[in-house]
This record gives sequence, C-alpha cells and structure tokens, in this order.
Amino acid sequence: YELFYATNPEMTDRKKIVINNKNTTSYTIKKLKKGKKYYIRVRSIKKMKNRRYTGEFSSQKKIKAK
Repeated sequence: YELFYATNPEMTDRKKIVINNKNTTSYTIKKLKKGKKYYIRVRSIKKMKNRRYTGEFSSQKKIKAK
C-alpha cells in the first residue's frame, strides 16, 4: 500500500509511506504535530513481472493528530 498525507486538502506538500506487508491492517504515522489537521489518502500497489500497478486512491480523510 501507499499512504499519502499532507497538511492541506490539495496535498501539494504530501509525504508518502510505503507499506510492504500485505497483512498490515493499520498503521500509525509518527512525528505528526499534536492538534494539527492532516489529510490522508491510500491506494494499493502490486508488482508483477517488473511492472508496477496502482489502484485508485481512497476518498480523502481529514484527521486531527492526537
């Protein structure tokens, strides 16, 4: 999976996290600023025969860091 997060809804300053374990069902992003709002999107990736396939992005979620 690829997880993208940013501080603005247009995601111009986005950062990417790649999760390679297919059994992972949750992930905690560390080093977020407490009380700040973040926007998150996720999509699946699959590698087959030296090609990379990506799925559609999830709907954008707005969260507040704890």
